Amino acid sequence: MRASSLEIVWALAKAGIIIALVLLIARRVMPKILEMVAKTCSPELFLLTVIAICFGTAYLTSLAGVSLSLGAFLAGLMVSESRFSQHALSETLPLQILFSATFFVSVGMLLDLGFLVRNLPLILGVIVAVLIIKVLTTALSVRALGYKMSVAAASALMLAQIGEFSFVLERAGREVGLTPAGMAASGSQTFIAATVVLMILTPLLMRVGNSLSGKLTERNEQNALPEEAQAQIPSHAVDLEDHVIVAGYGQAARCLVRVLSGSGIPYIITTLSPDGANEADAEGLPVVRGDATKQFLLQLVGIDKAKMMVIADDNPAMAHRITMVARAQNPTMRIVVRTRYTAEVEELTEAGADTVIAEELESIVQLFGEVLRDYRIAPEEIEEYEELARQNGYSALFKADLETNKSVFACETGEECKDSRTVKVREGMPVAEKSLAELQLAETHDLHLKAVKRNGQIIKNPASDFILQTGDEIILEGSTNAFAKNAALFRSAKNAADFQTAADSAAFTGNGNAPIDIEKAIEYKPQVDASVCAHLEQIKKVFPSAAGCEECLQTNDSWVHLRICLTCGHVGCCDDSKNKHATAHFHANQHPLIKSMERGEDWAWCYKDETYL
Repeated sequence: MRASSLEIVWALAKAGIIIALVLLIARRVMPKILEMVAKTCSPELFLLTVIAICFGTAYLTSLAGVSLSLGAFLAGLMVSESRFSQHALSETLPLQILFSATFFVSVGMLLDLGFLVRNLPLILGVIVAVLIIKVLTTALSVRALGYKMSVAAASALMLAQIGEFSFVLERAGREVGLTPAGMAASGSQTFIAATVVLMILTPLLMRVGNSLSGKLTERNEQNALPEEAQAQIPSHAVDLEDHVIVAGYGQAARCLVRVLSGSGIPYIITTLSPDGANEADAEGLPVVRGDATKQFLLQLVGIDKAKMMVIADDNPAMAHRITMVARAQNPTMRIVVRTRYTAEVEELTEAGADTVIAEELESIVQLFGEVLRDYRIAPEEIEEYEELARQNGYSALFKADLETNKSVFACETGEECKDSRTVKVREGMPVAEKSLAELQLAETHDLHLKAVKRNGQIIKNPASDFILQTGDEIILEGSTNAFAKNAALFRSAKNAADFQTAADSAAFTGNGNAPIDIEKAIEYKPQVDASVCAHLEQIKKVFPSAAGCEECLQTNDSWVHLRICLTCGHVGCCDDSKNKHATAHFHANQHPLIKSMERGEDWAWCYKDETYL
């Protein structure tokens, strides 16, 4: 008797030690291990780690005299205590389905149908006893947690069957000679038969539970005041309706979340990145760790009630998978995906995305908008053009016909648009920190200052004592030649030094010719008439854009000969040069006429008519 008491005490002590170790590892060690693995962002490695934890824990506990089944249960407890429990569950869910199917098949194979028929009254009695005990205990537990009676009734009937862990206890008892009700093999078969019948009855019990819950809810709504009904909602319930699911938590998602937080729009973040999740946690943001391609995780964040999903930072392959799964889960939800290249737009759209924002094309829209703003197009008209550009996957950007000059972006630009420029005042410019009276822009330089933009405010027609400050944006009007002649007014000391360095280097990076004088206008008189070249009207008095090839100077490259565009003054390198910037300028801008800038040469060429002028 004394030996038996000591064995019981030792068994309890071992159980206590094992539980304490499990809690210690679950709280202190396991989160660090899972976080290190999660940082790799590899679902396969994370899944293998979780499986290794489960099998390893089960084996180690078995060495301490605890069954493998109980050890696996304790391993699951350890993982569930970490912040990555939902991530682990979403990754292991396919395995859970496989193991559950194996479990049900195994239990069915253990059932002796002959024993069930011979002992039907006994088995029905056990089933009734189990139902009464489980329904009562479950209902009382759910009510004790603060839920309404309708929830308690539904939960009680849904959980009325014998749980899987009961098999672990039955097997552990059998190993030490204990059987249900002390009935040996008959007790085990009674237990198995009752379990199988209750499993078969589970769908029926769930329907009964849902029906009973609906009736109780309807009765409560009729008898309770709205305020009283609202008070019955548990305080810990999470309201996720018409919200935005932000998949991924990179830089773009961080900016989006700040906007959503400020606007009061409900949202929730899902991310595989431990660092991103920790950052969101630290800021008190709603975040769930896990893979958004898993149905379980999407259901956890309320995808069926979500209004929108934004995939802002994931790679195209991951974004494609998330979009496909999310679209199948919620066909009415709007899905917006941000990607980098145009080539990815079509595949993401076919996967189910409503809008795909390609950085490559969005930057073009922004560039187009900046051009229109500088040409004084009305702001509302610019917004219409930008929206038009974004429609149907930016398809309008590819519809312009350069040959016929037809485009959906047909806007009117008058002379007043072309004769005005916005110039930013930079440190070291001759115009900086001087009053308009000192500068005499209109009287001396043929430039008219129409307005100044300072700190976001527009100052129209400023007085003569107004002083231009660094950072101001000044709106000037004047002819093309006036802007070219007065370029020095708006060249900062640094720009001037860089320009001089480039000009000096032009004599050495080219074919030895001296740098071009950019202050000297070029006026070319053709030796042919319109019957030879139909583009003579495009010849203008121009100022060279640079002291050498404009593009080669920017990249510190070299050239052979120089050509100047007779329409805008662009200076580019010839076709004997490796970069052929003069011809590239023609293809980009359709300015057909160029002139040689070499000493002793006074000829011009028309690209379109392919003739000398």
